[in-house]
Amino acid sequence: MKVDLGLTYQERIPLEVLPFPLGGVPAGVTGQFVLRKYPTNPQNELFTTGNYLRIPNFKYLTLETIPSITFGKKLSFSLGVGLFGSVLLNRTQMTITREDLPAAAPLFGPPRNIGDAPVLYHKYDAGWIPKVEIQYQLSEKLKLGVQAKSYQSFVRLNDTFVSPRNLYRNMKWVSFAGGVSVQYTFGKK
Repeated sequence: MKVDLGLTYQERIPLEVLPFPLGGVPAGVTGQFVLRKYPTNPQNELFTTGNYLRIPNFKYLTLETIPSITFGKKLSFSLGVGLFGSVLLNRTQMTITREDLPAAAPLFGPPRNIGDAPVLYHKYDAGWIPKVEIQYQLSEKLKLGVQAKSYQSFVRLNDTFVSPRNLYRNMKWVSFAGGVSVQYTFGKK
């Protein structure tokens, strides 16, 4: 049994779902206009076909702790499940307003009258991480391995995707990471 502690910097591409309040509705009624599949980055095939601005990536600093159990000696296999906490470092840059969406400018005027409230994202994120790792012992102190893990967020990205009565439907992060690990044991074994 072991516990892995990690501090990572992660970037995630901007979302292509942007909710705005619907203006011009009667008092006491709320409405929402959602831009779906809106090109926010060059990975979208429509990005180069119109007047689209590049929205910055989400930039997170993440602290994680993952208890795991390991089987095997020379060739070992580890399984673990842990928790993570993240801070959105560029939250102010991720506030999306109508000025960031020049291709959608006509939608903000009559007859739709989409409201000017910006799309805001939560500063903090938290969730759980399943992790698998396979390691090969090269020497008494050196191991080489490959690992894969998934970040499953508990926290909604924001509170504007759906009505406040249905916040459980709001989007949460699910991201995957993999890589190579090198483990060196200092001191005597």
